[in-house]
Amino acid sequence: MKVIQVTDVHLGRLREIRYGANLNERLDRCIDHINQRHSDAALCIFTGDLTDDGEADSYADLKAALSRLAVPYRLLPGNHDRRANLIAAFPENGTDGNGFVQSVFDTPEGRLIFLDSLAEGRVTGELCDDRLGWLDARLAEVAGKAAYIFLHHPPVELGLT
Repeated sequence: MKVIQVTDVHLGRLREIRYGANLNERLDRCIDHINQRHSDAALCIFTGDLTDDGEADSYADLKAALSRLAVPYRLLPGNHDRRANLIAAFPENGTDGNGFVQSVFDTPEGRLIFLDSLAEGRVTGELCDDRLGWLDARLAEVAGKAAYIFLHHPPVELGLT
């Protein structure tokens, strides 16, 4: 199974320069590369910091860019994202019963689990009891099979501030 993981897109407004680059053009080149060389991938997973500011307009630009992607995709929020705006722009992406951007993608090779680690207003992530309970339930459904977990933040303390 081939999956592609892209992270920290930090998309801004069209033609805007951030971090010394036009990140919209960079995303377009990334999509072109995936379409040309990896169109056989089962899934492309964007693991957070989809936008730089979490604004609705940035998600609209992201949706327009991703409309060209030749493979299915899933999105996860990072610390630069706003969950409500992400969900509003991509309702098909899925949420759990608690409103977190969490879902699964089952394949013959195993289950891909997409875990929302966003703690709104903080750089560090969070895995609260609701999210961990959801994760436990999804893992129990496929006990004995391979499971691959994707999230934006490292799931362990790194000692960084």
